[in-house]
Amino acid sequence: MKQFFTFLIFIFTITFVHSQGQINFPGEGTYGSICPFGEDLVYLMVDDGMFYTSNDGGLNWTENNIGISEDFFDMVFFDEELGFAVGSNGTIVKTMDSGQNWSIVPSGTTENLFSI
Repeated sequence: MKQFFTFLIFIFTITFVHSQGQINFPGEGTYGSICPFGEDLVYLMVDDGMFYTSNDGGLNWTENNIGISEDFFDMVFFDEELGFAVGSNGTIVKTMDSGQNWSIVPSGTTENLFSI
């Protein structure tokens, strides 16, 4: 019985992933954090301060260099405009315009921040 349920979960997972299509990740960097917001809007933060936005579920991406050369490990958006990311050397950044512009938020530490 346990094997049967495991098989059903496996089939469901494969079917779900296949039905969602393939995400085309941009660039060649190390991906620090991905933050889906809604059905089509996806935010992606990679190493060396590169930020990407997709409005079609990850098929196409718009690149934005945030101008801060740190590795970022986690990101959260509270609505389509307000977001935060954390990374190496205690770096915290904030955007209030969907990732077009980012500002540094003092963290008080130089330790790597891995999670929000």
